[in-house]
Amino acid sequence: MEYFLLAVSYLSLFLSLFWLQVLFLPDTKHTLKRHPTVTIAVPAHNEEQTITQTLTSLLNLDYQKDKLEIIVVDDGSTDNTAAIVRNHQTIRLIKKPTNQGKAAALNTALAAAHGELFACVD
Repeated sequence: MEYFLLAVSYLSLFLSLFWLQVLFLPDTKHTLKRHPTVTIAVPAHNEEQTITQTLTSLLNLDYQKDKLEIIVVDDGSTDNTAAIVRNHQTIRLIKKPTNQGKAAALNTALAAAHGELFACVD
């Protein structure tokens, strides 16, 4: 019972301090002094239904467009995934002939990436 009361007290204190910080501390916007180049990899296998929404979201990121590289690895899709990606001229497409899995697609993108930072979406 003693540990329960201690845990409840700690949780109450934590939540109180959190909300005081959120409500009363000034909102300072953090800005980068330098924008690193970023590569975002999108492994895709038969993603015809969702790839447009994914690419639209990535293209609408609030980041310098000249510092952003998007690579879609079409991992042996049998649908129109590659054709949809080709409609986006700023996105790089790597088409693999057979499905080798997500890990292999990410490794392919990593080998082709030029960015200082590397991220993936799934």
